[in-house]
Amino acid sequence: MLLLVPNLGNIALFALIFATSPFLADLLEVGNSVTNRDLGPPTSQFIENVSSGNATMRVQELVQSGVQLIGNLVAPCSRNKSIPSRAPFSFETLECRQLMAVTTDAGGWTVVTPSSDSRVIYVSSSEGNDQNDGLSESAPKKTLAAGLALMRNGFPDQLLLKSGDVWTNEQIVGGNGSFGQGGRSADEPMLFSSYGEGARPKLVNSDLEPVRLVGTRSNIYVIGLHLDGSIRDSTDNPGGINVIGRGENLHFEDNLIDGFGTNLIVNRATSSDTWDDVSIRRNVIVNSWNTSAHSQGIYANAVHGLLIEENTLDHNGWNDAIGDEPSGFNHNMYLSHSNLDVVIRDNFSSRGSSAGLKFQPTAGVHYVSGNVFTQNDFGMTVGGGVPQEVPPITGAEYHVTNNVVVENTTKVTPSGAYGVLVTNVNGGEFSNNIIANKQADNPGWALSIMDGRNSWETRGYGVRDFEVSDNVIYNWRGQVQVKEPTTTDPYTGEISNVRFENNAIQEPSLTNDQPLIQLDAFAADNGVISFTGNKYYSKQAANEWFKLDTTSVDLATWQATKGDAGATNSRVDYVDPTRTVTTYAASLGYTTYEAFISAAKFQSKANWDVRFTAQTIGDYIRDGYQLDTVGVTPLPSPSAPTSSAFAPLPAFAFTAPMQSLMVAGDSTRVESSIVQQDSQPMMVSHQTAFSQLQQRVRLSSLMGGSTTNSDCAETKTDESASDAWNAAFDNWDGGLAGDYSPGG
Repeated sequence: MLLLVPNLGNIALFALIFATSPFLADLLEVGNSVTNRDLGPPTSQFIENVSSGNATMRVQELVQSGVQLIGNLVAPCSRNKSIPSRAPFSFETLECRQLMAVTTDAGGWTVVTPSSDSRVIYVSSSEGNDQNDGLSESAPKKTLAAGLALMRNGFPDQLLLKSGDVWTNEQIVGGNGSFGQGGRSADEPMLFSSYGEGARPKLVNSDLEPVRLVGTRSNIYVIGLHLDGSIRDSTDNPGGINVIGRGENLHFEDNLIDGFGTNLIVNRATSSDTWDDVSIRRNVIVNSWNTSAHSQGIYANAVHGLLIEENTLDHNGWNDAIGDEPSGFNHNMYLSHSNLDVVIRDNFSSRGSSAGLKFQPTAGVHYVSGNVFTQNDFGMTVGGGVPQEVPPITGAEYHVTNNVVVENTTKVTPSGAYGVLVTNVNGGEFSNNIIANKQADNPGWALSIMDGRNSWETRGYGVRDFEVSDNVIYNWRGQVQVKEPTTTDPYTGEISNVRFENNAIQEPSLTNDQPLIQLDAFAADNGVISFTGNKYYSKQAANEWFKLDTTSVDLATWQATKGDAGATNSRVDYVDPTRTVTTYAASLGYTTYEAFISAAKFQSKANWDVRFTAQTIGDYIRDGYQLDTVGVTPLPSPSAPTSSAFAPLPAFAFTAPMQSLMVAGDSTRVESSIVQQDSQPMMVSHQTAFSQLQQRVRLSSLMGGSTTNSDCAETKTDESASDAWNAAFDNWDGGLAGDYSPGG
């Protein structure tokens, strides 16, 4: 039966729902041109009816059309595999059916609900008894071994440890038959977590790995545990979470991992092993050390589909208190060459022994965005791998955007503190990053683009088809280097089609004696890298701003030789370019960096404070690089806490019908009404205004169906709208290279 609907009735309601999403509003605006993008007849009909104000349409058809429109933009159901979009808007599924065991709450935290046949096992060191059945909070087991004995292979069972309790030298161990291979599926995983109120349950271990998953392991979630290596001595070097073998769908979230040989390891046991879909998110990973081998905060190898998101990493790879000195082989994050299709976003990486991120995959497509790296010797290395192999590596595609690298040090590299090293890259971009305010007074480069060969890596791919654009490099005292191939070996990498555009290279220091850009002989004499529209400034003598091989030249000679159309000799006046993580800590009332980072280590689901996230810290620093067009004083600092002690902010909650929605990148803000249904906002959130803003699209209840979430999505952002329709369906796959141990 047809329903006649007034123009301001349900048609207007649904128009409002979709118009409040700027992306869908754009679709309505362009009208018929959108229908030619093969969105399907229901979507075309919906757009035509809403655009024309047609008041005669079945309400059910209208709702179905809205669902179809979202459905055409939603990536295929894949729990952990992140598929970055190539458009300002795409959607990633959160739930793939009506009743799901794994969901995400309004604060962005993973929730695993027991299935109807789950066995939930309770363990308490303070109140438990192994003679209890362990199936209720009132009758918990006492030891981890007794609890693990009740876990069943292939079932979505849950082992929950009592919050605030402590176990010493006990293990959650999967191997040799213990709890089998894991849960039923990605949607119904096996869970190791906590129950009750209070601090995370703590496993204090000396020579045992508190979480050990070996062999074939799939569909396992580890959430909300404290793994403590403080009782180790120099002869004990266990990992915190040690995953060795093969499998899929592993998820580690909200854990505090402190003081192990390597805090979190995911590696293969044999050259044919791989892990698919591994997520490492919102953990605090700190203070790894090892006096007899290499030590990392996170080490991952042979993972296909890896998400590392919103973690806090600090002081991994060294322990000065016991004489474990920093090493160039130890890092906060070390991702070896056999990983494929990695997303690293919104992490805070501080004071690594050497690199904040050593990122070496030699194939696949990878994304590094929104991270803050501070007080590392290397902010990050992008590319690398094992180029001595024959046949040579083919290079991976890297998209490195919107990161902040500041205050680098020289713990193990006295010759220089380096910002970013790029090598063995085949396509991608390095854009909208800030590299600024190096602590050390030495000539380490802010950005080094290399051919992929050095003293121990004899063959490489080089850097090809790569764009470096819209970055700020400020006060580094050693800015940009492009390094030539150094051998006639046919496998030596090459630098070709590198585009260096619209960057601001600014050197205000009087102590600087390095050029703004140095090209070694090959890059200086050949058109392997092009320059356009960059802004240069230095207090050096004008004829020393650039170096072509060994010859110093001024801007005019530089342009005559290398082009750089539109380049300017101009000091860019920023609002407050002195901003660093240290000044941010001071703005919050912390008198030392150590006090600030100690507070940041309290991050957890129960104490989530947005002031300690990479998003907030990065935004503070980026705000300092706004253009000062009217001579304003530095921007106001964030509000200071009431005391220098850690005081978590309350959890985010929607309290008003008007919310800010960031769209099409980090700089466009749209104010729009949030239409509510069942107290859930019918909108989607942006990528960088904190994960607490994640929301769900709820249409099922409007259709008279179940009130469970039927279409849940979160936004992604990226650079090109032209191929948005296909990007969500990309499937990243590739081959494997060789193998490495968790070392440099």
